[in-house]
Amino acid sequence: MLTIIPKPQRMGKGKGALSLCFANLHLFAPKTESGRLTKKLRREFPDAALTLHECEEYYLSLSAENPLAAGLDKNAVKDKYDGYLLSAKGGDLTVYAPTARGLFYGIVTLCRIKNEARTELYIEDYADVKNRFGYFDLRMLHPKHECLLSYIEEMASYKANGLIIEYEDKLPFTRYPFLSHKDFAMTAEQHAELLSVAADNYVEIIPLQQCFGHLEYVLKHPVFRQLRECEDSLGELCPSKEESFALVCNLLEEMMEKHPESRYIHVGCDEVWTLCSCEVCHAAYGEDKEGCFIDFVNRIVDFVCAHGKIPIVWHDMLEHCSEENSARMDKRAAVMLWLYAAKLSEEQVTSLYKKFSTYGMTVMGACAVCNNGGRDDQNYPLADNRLNNVDAWVAPLAHTSIDTIVSTNWSASFGMACPYGIYETSLYTLYYSFEKYWNKTADRETYLTRFLTDFHGIDTSLPEMAELLRGRRAPDYYYAIGSLSEYCTKHKSIAQWIGVSRRYEQVKCHFPPHLYAYRYRFYGNEEGEVASLRSKILAFREQLAPIRAQMESLLSEFMSEGMAELFLASRFFFHDFLEEHLYGEVVAKQFPEQSE
Repeated sequence: MLTIIPKPQRMGKGKGALSLCFANLHLFAPKTESGRLTKKLRREFPDAALTLHECEEYYLSLSAENPLAAGLDKNAVKDKYDGYLLSAKGGDLTVYAPTARGLFYGIVTLCRIKNEARTELYIEDYADVKNRFGYFDLRMLHPKHECLLSYIEEMASYKANGLIIEYEDKLPFTRYPFLSHKDFAMTAEQHAELLSVAADNYVEIIPLQQCFGHLEYVLKHPVFRQLRECEDSLGELCPSKEESFALVCNLLEEMMEKHPESRYIHVGCDEVWTLCSCEVCHAAYGEDKEGCFIDFVNRIVDFVCAHGKIPIVWHDMLEHCSEENSARMDKRAAVMLWLYAAKLSEEQVTSLYKKFSTYGMTVMGACAVCNNGGRDDQNYPLADNRLNNVDAWVAPLAHTSIDTIVSTNWSASFGMACPYGIYETSLYTLYYSFEKYWNKTADRETYLTRFLTDFHGIDTSLPEMAELLRGRRAPDYYYAIGSLSEYCTKHKSIAQWIGVSRRYEQVKCHFPPHLYAYRYRFYGNEEGEVASLRSKILAFREQLAPIRAQMESLLSEFMSEGMAELFLASRFFFHDFLEEHLYGEVVAKQFPEQSE
């Protein structure tokens, strides 16, 4: 069975057998556009002889003969987003696309089926949504550099064509070098490599530079302390001080210089809660927080536009603005609706779309494949909520002119918070979103099985799989995958990580000595009470120790040593603290024997 994610729009099979040989490949493309396609083919078919033919259209063939006569209905993908056609009969293969990126996706699909297809095959495929973006949130903890590069390639293999990156302190700043994290910031060479890999895989990069709120990584430094709107709120900038605007301009200018090919720059501007709190802002605006916000954002928009980029702002601070203030917003900015509710209604999206488009602003959308969901310490996305949110965006995308949807993927609630699960745990919900926005009719109920086959290489036709997957639905991936790790031939360590994360949660629930520890304060001199607490502690130790050891081992595959240490501390620091200050004392406590 062929498993292709995203599911193609149309796929037909014939009865004739295939006998494809990839010893020789012929790429037909304009000379100026063939470089990235050539790189892709050489990576995927390293042993094949590749011949380039200059052509006004885009084809891949096993034959040097002109594929224009291949009998393909090119009109089927004309004017479609990233469309391609794939025809395989006998020993012949032709992949056609009207664009270079479309042919890239045709090659991606070919790579998925080349070892599985046994009979004649025809695929007509294209995207329902023009721009399908992922999100790297580097504020907290993130994968190793080589893993980041591989995930960009993998996103492209699931037909994502863009990526927003919120670098925060991981960018190699030159104007303010002290803003770069001393241990975890990229080097200039690594950053250049990241941009190069994205370009090679037709992934458009949009950098995000916070300019108003969520600036903890900047305003925590003493040199910028006076620019906080409130002394104790590290994340929000005072918009009334010229030094604030100068800081923002410097940050934006460096970000734009480091991304010369990016059409857009996301300027953030969400969740600015302390507006008009300082004396200067209050004197200038009183209680007109909306006016204060829009005046400062308009200056940012004007600065970005003057540098030839298109600014994007989050929608939340503009959502409830009056008509008067909304009309003052600079129309050159694009507004991105971030709506993450599992029960998101089409009316919620369309009403906001109408509000902003009425004022002449471009509107983009953002779902969430990993977000807070009321769980700061979640170890993987809350799957049912996230899949529902992805699904909920499909209808409004079809009934508005919104052609860009970003699958936001948060690592923490803010840069100084507790991290969510590691990035790799979100790939299940992320790749579902790419499928759904590529093909809105893709079947959610078969996604779990298809993902297990495609991503993990599990042979779901095995007899034992029927029992293991009986009754499982798409949201059950995180409950099932740990027990299936022995069947994985790909991404086995991710399956093992999710499995051990589940066991960690179960131990916390079933052996929670910290919930009983208060009794030690009141009854610490009673042997029976101490014996009861000791038994809980010893059971907890016995269960948790091997889990921690396995986590430490697995994290070395995903994160640098320092980041792995931070993640483990986020899960074990509390227990280590209690071990040092309480548990050890309880376990060691002795009572004199009592004679009758």
